[in-house]
Amino acid sequence: MSARARRGPIGRPTSKRDGQTTLDALFAPRRLALLGVSRDPAKLGHVLLRNVITAGFPGEIHVVNPGARPILGLPTVPRVGELPRAIDLALISLPPAAVLDAVRDLAALGTRAAVILTSGFGEVDDQGGKAQQELLEAARTGGLRLVGPNCMGVCSRPARLNATYFWDLPDVPGHVAVISQSGAYGGLILRHLGGQAIGVSRFLSIGNQADLEIAEALDYLAADAETHLVACFIEAVRDGRRFVEAAARVTAEKPMVVLKAGRTEAGRRAAGSHTGSLARGRRRGGSRNQPSRDGTGDPGRAPAPPSSVCGCGEPRGHDPSSKSSAYP
Repeated sequence: MSARARRGPIGRPTSKRDGQTTLDALFAPRRLALLGVSRDPAKLGHVLLRNVITAGFPGEIHVVNPGARPILGLPTVPRVGELPRAIDLALISLPPAAVLDAVRDLAALGTRAAVILTSGFGEVDDQGGKAQQELLEAARTGGLRLVGPNCMGVCSRPARLNATYFWDLPDVPGHVAVISQSGAYGGLILRHLGGQAIGVSRFLSIGNQADLEIAEALDYLAADAETHLVACFIEAVRDGRRFVEAAARVTAEKPMVVLKAGRTEAGRRAAGSHTGSLARGRRRGGSRNQPSRDGTGDPGRAPAPPSSVCGCGEPRGHDPSSKSSAYP
């Protein structure tokens, strides 16, 4: 293991620099890079940058676009290799075929964490699964940690960060953290809580969990002073024991609510096709399992997404590359 890495509480490599961990880089970055930003306001890469700016992110923002002309008032560089070293968090909104080279370049620059919003990997087919594994192997060469792929991003109110495809999110202060494997449910939970005047401190759309898993995020939130309650939408966990242990650490400090998908055969099929998940086990470590998607009296309750919407937040049957920007 490199000198930059240590083993986290669930046995995964967690990079640490300047006293900060990988999850600090994710939820409290100081230097941000955005890959796949377009000048076209209709493209999600443009939406991503606009959301970062609108939220008032106070740190450095570095934008990659091959045109090398300013976008939304910010200068751009034409290639990932021209970014500064030691980026805390990179947001990748590129077509699937371009993601691997971007991950290699980011790892070579010593980037700490990257959120891959692009879909079209392990949730699609075996070939996509192999491509996803290549992303992980490329990231590990430089100690880069990955969120996703196939996710909607990360929000952190204390850091004034909205690094998601969601716009016009409720601006309500609060202390509920949300982790969601489904982009659609994640967005609906955020809006539903805001409509109930319940504010969210952190939000993480975790996607396919090629690298960073739910249990590792739970360990961070268990010790997070900005989070008083944790709400999860879960399709499946890769390692049930680690999840239960992490949930127990959360519930020793604060309440935790879990909305579990895939409890019926149809739900299991949907979960498998959405994030490549396979339901495994239903043991819980002190968390409350929300039995109904429209349950009442629970701060973590959320309505069902419309049947015309895929779990990633796009219309059903959409092109997996449609969430990413193909420039300019």
